[in-house]
This record gives sequence, C-alpha cells and structure tokens, in this order.
Amino acid sequence: MTKTENILRLPIVILIFAYIAFSLGRSDTQIVDTFRVAYTYVVSLATRTQEPVAKAVDPKELKCLADNIYYEAGNQSDLGKIAVARVVMNRAEEANGRFPTSVCGVVYQKIKTTCQFSWVCAHKRPAVNTELYDAGREIAYKILAYNSFKEGFDDIMFYHADYVKPGWGNRLKQVLRIDNHIFYKG
Repeated sequence: MTKTENILRLPIVILIFAYIAFSLGRSDTQIVDTFRVAYTYVVSLATRTQEPVAKAVDPKELKCLADNIYYEAGNQSDLGKIAVARVVMNRAEEANGRFPTSVCGVVYQKIKTTCQFSWVCAHKRPAVNTELYDAGREIAYKILAYNSFKEGFDDIMFYHADYVKPGWGNRLKQVLRIDNHIFYKG
C-alpha cells in the first residue's frame, strides 16, 4: 500500500469513526478521544514510507494474545481490539518488573488469586466464534510481527469495562474510552 493510498483512506476512516461514535450516543469527550486515536492511527498509516519487515512470531505468544483479544474485546471494533492488545504489549515491554516480560505471562498473570483478565479465571468460556477469533488473531499477528498500532496507545497500561467501577480506577489517569472499555495510563 502506498503513502498516497493511505492518505486517501483518511476521510473514509474519519467518517466511519464519526458514524460509530454518534450512533453509540457517546459524549463529546468520548467522541474526541475516539477521534484522537483514529486520527493518530490513520496519520501513522499515511506517513509510513516503506513496508516493515516481519519478525518471527512465537505461535504460543500469538495464541495468548489472540485469545485475550477475543475474550476481552472479540465483539468490539478493531480499534477496541487493538487497544486491548496494546495494553498487553505495553505491560510485557515495561522494564520495571511490575509485569511479566512475555505476552503469555502478562495474559495469565495472577496477583494472589486475582487474574489480570477476567476470562482467564472463568471456569467456563463461551464457544468461540471463528470469524471474530480470526479477526483478533490477525490483529495479534500484526502487533507481534510488526509492532503495529503503537501510536496513540504507547502509555496505556490498564482498562476495564465501562459497566464496572474498580477501586484502582480513581487512582489512575483515564486517557481513552473505546467501545465499552475505559483505558488508563500506568
């Protein structure tokens, strides 16, 4: 894909995000947050001058990331899936020891008896929708192989569904709201 082709997609992507934001009845702040992320993402596509070279992807790490995308955001937009995946990657890449350094380590991390991602501790998981799983797996591959979609997500470390109110949410700075997740700096 050429730089020109990417630039030509900008108005289409912005219109799609506008439609999604307005049709979901988001507040002005939520709409602005969504547009900021969308704009950053599209600009990164438009300014890319050459195709990156893929690095080898560990199949186990790919499965862990794809599973987490599916169970945490499988029914959400690609942007929502990307944001959830970037939280996992940001944690794995953090150097201060709060989180494991592998994707699978982050996904399956427990603190005492609490799983970092609720689906990990669920005793029964719903049947997998192959189409939704494959969409998440494709995003997981792009992130692991090309370190894609960093722009706009480089400092998010936590998130939760918008229908829960975790105690830690008040101590962190909220930076994004995408679909039904709220994201925080770490």
